[in-house]
Amino acid sequence: MKMREQISSLLQHTERHAAAWFASLDARPVCATATGDELRQMLGGNLPNDGIEPHAVTKLLAE
Repeated sequence: MKMREQISSLLQHTERHAAAWFASLDARPVCATATGDELRQMLGGNLPNDGIEPHAVTKLLAE
C-alpha cells in the first residue's frame, strides 16, 4: 500500500473512532473513572521499543 493510501486509511479509521466517541458523550461520566496505573495497564504497560502499526494505536486509544 502506498503512503498516501496508508494515511487515507488511517485517517478514515481514526474518524470512525472519533465519531463513535463523540456520539457517546451524553452517556459518559465527567469525572475520572480510572487511576493512572489502571490506564497504563489498559494500554498494555510501557510503550514498546519498536512501535506498533498505526491502526493499532488508534484502536488502543479508542478503547
